[in-house]
Amino acid sequence: MIGEANSEANNSVIAPNSVSPSRQFGLLCVALLVALLVALPIAWATMGASGLVAAVVANLACLSGGVIALWVCGRFTEPTAVVASILLGTLIRMGLPLTVFMATYLRGGMVVDGGLVFYLLFFYLVMLFVETKLIVAQFSSQNCTGRC
Repeated sequence: MIGEANSEANNSVIAPNSVSPSRQFGLLCVALLVALLVALPIAWATMGASGLVAAVVANLACLSGGVIALWVCGRFTEPTAVVASILLGTLIRMGLPLTVFMATYLRGGMVVDGGLVFYLLFFYLVMLFVETKLIVAQFSSQNCTGRC
């Protein structure tokens, strides 16, 4: 019984037709918030205030890139547009954090000294994992036949 309840709870997150756009955005925000809560003590212990600022900036850059990418991928509903959706989403998902990094790196200062590049990499990997699960669930629910 407990195993059945756990499998039903796990399937509800990625079950076909159950991941609405607002739920996708919410799951991404929660995942990145949890990652930020994990990173903040490390940032404070290693770099102080500049580490905190770098972690928050990196989190916001990845969150905004991820939300925009999810929104763009959600606009492609035809099965023939899967590749275009994934490529465009990847460009946005990678482009925004890279642009933030390059702009702050060229300017220099406290944020770069606080380890912005490391926090961008950490939050990017969290975002990539969550978004991959969500996008695969979205497209598998659209292409689901009787075997689902």
